[in-house]
Amino acid sequence: MTKLFSGVIKRKPRRNPSRETFSPNREFSYPHTRHRVTMTDNALTHYKMADAFAHYEKESLRIGFSEAKDHALSPFFRGTRLEMNPEKGRGWAEILQIDNGLYVGLCNYCLKESHESLHCGLITPIQFSILLSGHFDVQIPGEVQKTIGPGDIWVAQSHQQQTIFSQLHNDTIRGISIGLPAQLIENWLGNYGGETTRGLERLIAGKSGGQTTGNPGIFPFAEGMPLSTRLMRTANKLLLTEHQTIFGKLHFEALALEILAQILTLEGKQIEHHPRLRKKNRAAVDTTVDILREEWVAPPTISSLAKRVGTNECYLKKGFRNQTGMSIGEYIRKLRMSKALNLLETGNHSITEIAVAVGYTNPSHFSAAFKKFYGETPSRYLAEVA
Repeated sequence: MTKLFSGVIKRKPRRNPSRETFSPNREFSYPHTRHRVTMTDNALTHYKMADAFAHYEKESLRIGFSEAKDHALSPFFRGTRLEMNPEKGRGWAEILQIDNGLYVGLCNYCLKESHESLHCGLITPIQFSILLSGHFDVQIPGEVQKTIGPGDIWVAQSHQQQTIFSQLHNDTIRGISIGLPAQLIENWLGNYGGETTRGLERLIAGKSGGQTTGNPGIFPFAEGMPLSTRLMRTANKLLLTEHQTIFGKLHFEALALEILAQILTLEGKQIEHHPRLRKKNRAAVDTTVDILREEWVAPPTISSLAKRVGTNECYLKKGFRNQTGMSIGEYIRKLRMSKALNLLETGNHSITEIAVAVGYTNPSHFSAAFKKFYGETPSRYLAEVA
């Protein structure tokens, strides 16, 4: 393998790692690195044998995607393109494998209805995901539910547990992911030095980002990064870059490598200013979301919410919008309208009953709010359902 990142990682002479045999839980110890890194042989074998594209398609079908009919794939990359079924929503998702082995995932879609899906495993041993817009919840059995929002970078490392992803309707999900296959990781750790390699070593050793132990899993690498930062701007460029021409191919590859290099060197740049305060405010917003999901019919005031979660109104309102992409009032309306739509679709309730059930004492106010949210009155929608 030649240079991985031009100007970032330099090749250093050493023995040929392809001639070595690997035993379970073997430590990779290289002369030019400062850490000893462990990766199980079983994990490497699993990822080498997996059909990444078939896995990706299978997982995407759970959400509502199907194979794209009218969009040509790039002639320069292996990959698959999927489009959202019109009855499920709108948008697309794509996964490509570039020349050096990296898998790059792209998505831009919106669901018509709230959705919960179960996913199992990864296509690569390490995967970075950057969310540019939208938000969703992640639930791993036995762990606390986690919310991912705009500006968050999450890492999945050798993760094979069942994971539940929950998404709200009318919430546009835009993001990218970069997966590192096992062979690339082996060659990288065996042949390259530099700051990015040290970042990868820290990650595998369980000393990066939001990892609390060296165990594999899903965890935050960086949270709430402003979309104006260089990394987020580069991720947005990657999402928009065409790759049907030779110039587009080269530009796409360069952006993907640049993003990976920036992620792996984030810790050395002190990405989180006032980390304790950020952690406290984020926890306050997460608690607020839990409260609103339970009490949305008669929600507490913002002042009362702030007292209950231990912060002030200003921090709560700002933090809530940063994490969820909407105000507290907008979030409550979204919860109410989602419940109202579910009740309407049953065809078992009158509009007045539904209005009361979702917290409106005046049916006309409910009808106006419903029309503003969905574009048509509940009576018209009810007639269509009938």
